[in-house]
Amino acid sequence: MLAAGAAGCQGPGTLTVPFPAPSADERYCAWYGDARGTTLYFGQAPFWWAMGASGGEPLADLKTVGPQWIGRFDLASLSASPSIDVTRARAHAGIWDVLPHDNSWVYFTTFYELAGAVQPATAAVRHFEQLGTGLNELAPGPEGTILATRYGGGQDDPGGNGSLVLFSPDGLLIAEYPLMAPDGFTIAPKTPAWDEHASRYWVTTDLIPRDPSAPEPNTYHPTLVLDDSGAEIARLHEVEVQFVRFSPDGRGVAAFVSGSSLRLATLGPGSPTARVHPGAGLELDAQFPGALDFVQDISFGPNDETVVTRWGGLIHVIGADGSTQTVQLPRNDPRALYYSGVLTPDGRTVCATRCRDVAVVCRALP
Repeated sequence: MLAAGAAGCQGPGTLTVPFPAPSADERYCAWYGDARGTTLYFGQAPFWWAMGASGGEPLADLKTVGPQWIGRFDLASLSASPSIDVTRARAHAGIWDVLPHDNSWVYFTTFYELAGAVQPATAAVRHFEQLGTGLNELAPGPEGTILATRYGGGQDDPGGNGSLVLFSPDGLLIAEYPLMAPDGFTIAPKTPAWDEHASRYWVTTDLIPRDPSAPEPNTYHPTLVLDDSGAEIARLHEVEVQFVRFSPDGRGVAAFVSGSSLRLATLGPGSPTARVHPGAGLELDAQFPGALDFVQDISFGPNDETVVTRWGGLIHVIGADGSTQTVQLPRNDPRALYYSGVLTPDGRTVCATRCRDVAVVCRALP
């Protein structure tokens, strides 16, 4: 448990652990993370800083050559560990998402450039040219494979529809499932998930307008459910699913917004829409602030807790018995975004990556 007044604390029970800046030329921040054992791995990227400094240019990150680092945070000692350098020659893009795998490698994406993997024990690095560019978020796939979303068509077709990508631990493309958009729109997938029990994929998406005269869609953020061959079997449009995840034992949850209500649904067998609809699930926040906040990640704790992390620093911890605790991490700068929160091995403290600088912020549960 964190002690009030300890060095680095920001208020009772709060600890902020900064990391060395990867570059003097760009301002990096901590992105998506995932824990394996007592280590929280996370990407470091200058994307938001570069886009803001350029007046909103999304390709601004590519104007400067910069390092590609994966951060490491020790959840047992609540201290920073040395970052892992996975920089490819003449790299520009930072690290977006990471996925620690059972095979001891940590997989990563860079979106604009190549995805790859690193073995922390040996520092061996692989880059996967066969997979191409545009890969965004990662998740475990069936039988030890890895899922990735291709947010758009990559460098060869940046305005094209996105897809769900399935690849082997060696970085070989197994399958790529194209996603369909309504006329006048491009579909760009975000979070993927594999439901082992039902043998189907979940994909959250954005619809990007391409034709100003196109009819208004039911939602700009449909969630697609695909069967194990990649065929679409359901499209959820009554609510906005912001994140979906399945635990190693197959338990699935989805955080979604219905009106002003943020809710958490437990996914089960049967129709994909049976448990994700207005009014379903556990209400986490009756006054969710819409565009000002977002559920950026979900993780699972040592005692089957579900940890829901929001951009604004609110972390919801739902116990196996359905009890809920909510903590607010410090956000002195309104531009700071929290990405991924996890519980420490004792289940007493939540730690989350903060994207304004490269930092992990921890706070003891009430």
